Amino acid sequence: MRLSTFGLFILSLLKTSKALAPATVTWSSCPHALLPGVECATVQVPLDWADESKGMIPIALSRLPALTPQREGYMFVNPGGPGGSGTEFIQYSGYEIMSILGAGWDIISWDP
Repeated sequence: MRLSTFGLFILSLLKTSKALAPATVTWSSCPHALLPGVECATVQVPLDWADESKGMIPIALSRLPALTPQREGYMFVNPGGPGGSGTEFIQYSGYEIMSILGAGWDIISWDP
C-alpha cells in the first residue's frame, strides 16, 4: 500500500476549557503485528471533552517507535475514513512515513 493512497491527516491539539490529566500510555508488543517493533496500547479518553460527565471510552493505539536514541518527537497520523483503521495503517505504511519524516520520530495512530 502506498502512502499516497490514503489521505494523511496531521492532528492539531485543541485547547479545551478544562485541563485533563495526561493519560498514561503503557506500550507492549502487538499480538498480530505485521512489522517488527510495532507496539500497541489502549488509553481512556473523554467521550465529550467539553463535558467530562459523559464518561470515558477506550481508544486503541499503535506506535512504530523512533529508530534513533534521540527522539525528534511524536507524529500522529490517521488514514482518514470512513473505514480506514489507523492501527493497521501503521502496519502497512509506518516505515514509509518514517522515511519521509526521519528515523527520530515515533509514528502513532489510533482506531476511534
